[in-house]
Amino acid sequence: MSALAAYKDTPPNMTYIWNKKKLYADAIKKLNRSDSLLVVPINSIDKMDATKTTPSLVYLCSVDSIFIFDLIALKENGITKEMSDIIKSNKIKFVFSKPITFNRLGIDNWHNIPNVLDFEASGEKFSPFDDDGNQEEAGASAPSTEFRIADVDWSVRPFKSDEHFKAGKRIYQLLIVNSYGPKTE
Repeated sequence: MSALAAYKDTPPNMTYIWNKKKLYADAIKKLNRSDSLLVVPINSIDKMDATKTTPSLVYLCSVDSIFIFDLIALKENGITKEMSDIIKSNKIKFVFSKPITFNRLGIDNWHNIPNVLDFEASGEKFSPFDDDGNQEEAGASAPSTEFRIADVDWSVRPFKSDEHFKAGKRIYQLLIVNSYGPKTE
């Protein structure tokens, strides 16, 4: 069974982490035990200068959990040392675009990170970064675009209408549809 085959079409439990207390410690332990991860950073864009972004959230998804690390609430200027260690480990990491992902994570020497499977390099039509909702380009198998990740101001706290959870579900849907195609009845 491939590493991706363990992922299922129903999103696992999502946990929002905003401080370095018990939830954070438990998430890091669980991620350390996982064999593979989906890594998706979401940065907020400066309204005055669209070329400037600020790390906002990092979604680290294992087979049975989605952890949403709120870097703004954690008062981090980037990912924590524990998250960096996990991402730099020998685990299998699924990303869309190594340069974009690792740039947003603040990791400069990303060429040396082992076991990174890049959807962009494989020619897949999956991007949590640029969800423009173009169904024709993405094909009939694309998930619903009712929630567009690109339309949310990720710097605003508290989140409106559970946007961080909707984004987690959307990211997971994109991973599954992209990896296996649409679910057929």
